[in-house]
Amino acid sequence: MKPRKLIRITLLFFVLLLIACHPSSEGSVKNKSKIGDKSIDSNTTETNNSICDNAQTRQDYEDCLQGELKKTEKEMDKEHERIVGNLKNWTQPLGNENIKKLSEAQQAWITYRDANCEADKTTYGTGVDGYGASLLCKKRLTVERIKELRWIYDAK
Repeated sequence: MKPRKLIRITLLFFVLLLIACHPSSEGSVKNKSKIGDKSIDSNTTETNNSICDNAQTRQDYEDCLQGELKKTEKEMDKEHERIVGNLKNWTQPLGNENIKKLSEAQQAWITYRDANCEADKTTYGTGVDGYGASLLCKKRLTVERIKELRWIYDAK
């Protein structure tokens, strides 16, 4: 991987980390509502507000969120595999090195996502709202990761 590209990816990772850790402009306390509202966090994207609208119970809602997260993770995995397929066509050994770096970065990103969303979950205390918030967090970040992968690898 070229040094400029590596620097760009590293900077992007740290910018995303800073954004994720920075308090909202409304103050350091998030504007959170009940899980039944589907609007767990006022800072979430529109995809979080429209999914699972037909859920009748908290369990239905959490099951739906889990299913939506699995779908999004499958989409991310397909995107990863598509990119790996494209990288295999690169001149060797550069292609293999990029595949290795992408796989390492992907594993690091999953670790980051899970830790970040676990931290978000703890802001709900010991209540049951944290589980739904964690699922929404993971879905939101996974959607952003798919966009990021496309931005990094499709712009070449």
